[in-house]
Amino acid sequence: MGIRIRAACVAVDGEGRVLLVQHRKLGREYWLLPGGGVEEGETMVQAARRELFEETGLEGEVGRVVLICESIDPRDGRHIIHVAFAATVRSGTLQPGRDGRLVDAAWLPVGRLGDLPLFPAIGGDLLACHAEGFAGPVRYLGNVWRDLPASPGVD
Repeated sequence: MGIRIRAACVAVDGEGRVLLVQHRKLGREYWLLPGGGVEEGETMVQAARRELFEETGLEGEVGRVVLICESIDPRDGRHIIHVAFAATVRSGTLQPGRDGRLVDAAWLPVGRLGDLPLFPAIGGDLLACHAEGFAGPVRYLGNVWRDLPASPGVD
């Protein structure tokens, strides 16, 4: 299936809220950091900035890498390398993108990272990065694959 690189933004506002997007796919609803696949000829920073805007309507500055992990699906070998960058939102109006899978885009309390259905399952690690002011060492988590449970009432 090949390897896909997904560049994402970790943006926290002055009220202690993290920016997340909610997807619906294959009977599941889950949250992700805004981000997406790196296109040919595009740097990871450019991809993270573009995806931030496409998925949330917000524009921002992309800073340093804070976390890297992989998701390797044991069923079909799908392999995604996730690279999360610290980011600062500068302008725009929050609205979910229109790709059909996005259900919501929201600023949620950072403390919720530990209990939300998050893909990949990195909520605890993001909380640790936040506690360090996103200035600690880059975390490499390895393969963090985990199936998400089906969401109640979602077709």
